[in-house]
Amino acid sequence: MSDDFVVVVTDRSPVLLPRLMIAPSTNFVTALVSGVTIGFRPPTAAVPQLLRDKNCSALSRMWALGSIDCLNDKPKAVTICLYSPLHQHTYGYPVLIAVLAAVSVVPLVVVARQFRRGHLIWDAGTAFILILGWAALIPVVLNKLSDDVMHSWNYWGELVEVPVPVDPRVQSALQYVIIGASLLLLWRSARNADTRRISLFGIAVIGTSFVAMAVDTSAYDSIIKGQPMVLLVVLAAASFATPSREGAITGGALFAISVCATGAFLGLYSPDKVFMPCRDKCSLAGELYMAATPHSNTLGLITAIGIPFVWLAFKGPARFWMLVYIGANLVITGSRTSMFAAAATLVVLALTNPTNTGEGLVGRRRALLTLGVVTSTAVAMILPFTGQPDAFATGRGYLWRIAVEQFEQTPFFGAGLTAWDRFYAAGEFGAAAAYSTHNQWLELMLLAGAVGAVIFALGWAILIFGGDDSRKFVVLPVLLTVALLSATERPLSIGLINTMTWVLVALVATSSEGRQDKGEQASASPRPNLSSRFTSTHNPSQFRTANPGITPTRAASRPTTRSEVAVAPVVYS
Repeated sequence: MSDDFVVVVTDRSPVLLPRLMIAPSTNFVTALVSGVTIGFRPPTAAVPQLLRDKNCSALSRMWALGSIDCLNDKPKAVTICLYSPLHQHTYGYPVLIAVLAAVSVVPLVVVARQFRRGHLIWDAGTAFILILGWAALIPVVLNKLSDDVMHSWNYWGELVEVPVPVDPRVQSALQYVIIGASLLLLWRSARNADTRRISLFGIAVIGTSFVAMAVDTSAYDSIIKGQPMVLLVVLAAASFATPSREGAITGGALFAISVCATGAFLGLYSPDKVFMPCRDKCSLAGELYMAATPHSNTLGLITAIGIPFVWLAFKGPARFWMLVYIGANLVITGSRTSMFAAAATLVVLALTNPTNTGEGLVGRRRALLTLGVVTSTAVAMILPFTGQPDAFATGRGYLWRIAVEQFEQTPFFGAGLTAWDRFYAAGEFGAAAAYSTHNQWLELMLLAGAVGAVIFALGWAILIFGGDDSRKFVVLPVLLTVALLSATERPLSIGLINTMTWVLVALVATSSEGRQDKGEQASASPRPNLSSRFTSTHNPSQFRTANPGITPTRAASRPTTRSEVAVAPVVYS
């Protein structure tokens, strides 16, 4: 099939056609189509405004992916353009792939050593976050390992090449795994009062989801299509049953590292499955790196948010090398938003230096962290309502205008969880923008209205201002990166399980409080001097220990062996 396409734009809708259907074996389109405009349509949300210009030169200047030859450069009734890709996606980076794979062995060795020395905590919360993250990526990896593809027309007339979908039974099995893990956590918490916890932010997210679900019941009619119901079960487990903040921190760091490492090893198998061609941007590697994710921007989000988790989970030389590894993967994604958020987060982390001392998280200049989160949140809330042009931020202005107009029609309870999907089905934008409005707060208002957004905002405020300093030095670094990304992305979804659900669950888990937190604050007895890398300000559950040979809980105080300590954290009951 030819890689050359033309777009036939009528007054009603654009239609993409392969060049071979119009002029086989020619380098220029020579057909005359009366009353229509033929031109190249870039796959961005800015295309409606670009096409109204009916100017081939303007299209060529604004979208320099390939060569655009125009037979008529004037905005007359008939304008004919031909788009010829440059075929710059060569998949020819064997040295880079080899380096990535070799370097990826190092963080895996470092992680193993950190666990062996007791510097990392593994508990049920760690496993829970890894399950959530990889349940969303396993279908992606399976597709990358398969060479089967199919061609289809999307809702806006784009002929796209997509992998053959994974067997629905695999998708269903992964959903059941997520539900099973959530129920195991809840059952464990019900059996042991000392492990019961509560996150007010988690309750706020559940409330926001309920508002959006109440006005749109079509989103949860089955296990596969009913991801909002599955997400509610996940949020309940995260809000009331995650064992510790430290386990959640470890889970977030390990997920980001494992995604990068898996992508490097996939590259050895087939480089074209981990790189994607440049479009409106390129990375330092030339092409855009997506590793084990479906898109380079997805990897950018995962690695950017993974940076505060890595900072909190490691210290000393291990922290430095892990940050270098995650940062290198981020840079070759070409994701400018994620790189900016990561760089700003690293600066603030360097100035505040949140570190675990064995008695809890401590740091300095906490006010700087708070100020960064508050300022970033305010910018993200206001930006979509500032009347930006449609082409702003690679077409985000156009997406925001659509969402704002819908919000004005359904201001109180929103348009429901599938509102954005309905816009995509109507052909308002292309596949690149189908997953979100590209603004966290605008999406909340679109789906759940002012009521849902206010509930979420209350939970957000609790994340910023609630708890003691130890909790804030855990929550605020992660929240800062999320807040920075929220202006032009949607890192937290209230409607489905996706590749970023692990971030939402980690925020809920790290903001949770348990009876052990309160009991310790009221207790006058001194704490033992524990040597673990992660000893929280609240008593660890019976499934973790900070000192080999001691289980520091009221419920289980018998001496244990080192081997028992190593195995116990992965047990859910």
